[in-house]
Amino acid sequence: MLTKSTMKLIRALDSRKGRRREGLFVAEGPKLVGELLEHFVLRQLFVASESRPLFISLLKRVPPEAVVELTAEELSRASLQQTPQGILALFEIPDFSADFAAVASSSLTLVLDDVHGVARGDGEQSLPREREGAEAARDERPQQAQEETDGEGVRPFAVPREELQVEA
Repeated sequence: MLTKSTMKLIRALDSRKGRRREGLFVAEGPKLVGELLEHFVLRQLFVASESRPLFISLLKRVPPEAVVELTAEELSRASLQQTPQGILALFEIPDFSADFAAVASSSLTLVLDDVHGVARGDGEQSLPREREGAEAARDERPQQAQEETDGEGVRPFAVPREELQVEA
């Protein structure tokens, strides 16, 4: 059964302010809930009893105490969507705040900010202009040097900075 306080909580999570205050967010639909189970902490899972057989494989991945069975009507009232999909989950928003004291006491710290790259089909990310210059420079090296690897199939090479610069 869906309590008034739970209904009020779900409605509050529709706003950014409510999500921040409660530290939770709502996910609806079997595909989204299934994917989020791998990455976020589940607080509660609401499933329509009529739809339960459709979600057997998903429910096996959830602790039984986190599952709340509702009627389709109750789930429809709780849903933030116009057409509910029979399953709704509350996940915890992870705390990404850094412990700066621990970072400062570390012997090695690497901080990256505003890093952008272009995703390529081979799974690499590169900065387009610098990468083009590096590839051109690598291709001009003698064939023997290109075939040398570091034992793991990676070809190390160094390109002078001036060769990496490409005119705009």
